[in-house]
Amino acid sequence: MKPLDVSSIRKILVSAFKTNQTNIIQLAELILLKTHGCPFFVKSLINTLFNQELIRFDPINSVWICQHDAIQSFSYTDNVALDITQQFKTLPKKTQQLLINIVDNQQ
Repeated sequence: MKPLDVSSIRKILVSAFKTNQTNIIQLAELILLKTHGCPFFVKSLINTLFNQELIRFDPINSVWICQHDAIQSFSYTDNVALDITQQFKTLPKKTQQLLINIVDNQQ
């Protein structure tokens, strides 16, 4: 799978947040910078930013708030392994075991 470009990431954000706000392009650029366009990491980072409340919905003004400075300084690479581990734990036990067996057979 080839890396996503900023336009593709912007489309994902527009679709996910049901918005066409002007700050989406800046967020897309930040996400591209942090993930190098890797589709898995793009999705993962968006989820992480939402869970960390660096992207949140303001219901009073009906707009998405992106804390661009905090996102820019957010150390995503430190959280990649943790994120993958957390996602792994959500898989069914049979799937987890299958993946472990595959890794064990590769070594």
